[in-house]
Amino acid sequence: MRPIAAGALGRLMPLQTLPPDQAQNARSAYLGELRTAQGKLTSTTAKTDLGALITGLEGASSPDAGTAIMAAVTKLGADCP
Repeated sequence: MRPIAAGALGRLMPLQTLPPDQAQNARSAYLGELRTAQGKLTSTTAKTDLGALITGLEGASSPDAGTAIMAAVTKLGADCP
């Protein structure tokens, strides 16, 4: 799970510069990858932490969502080596 946490910002930051429709498509694709990864997990903690990131991304419609997303990424990286 640490690779997901470590790579999250690299996947998300470029979305800021894309046109809205392209950013939405890229975010949807990333969410699909995260859901697939979540389905393969056996640890309840890892599933919960990744679920928090997925939920944060699903609800990301304003800059305020960044706080929840960063908290989820940080927790994922700390809880799931």
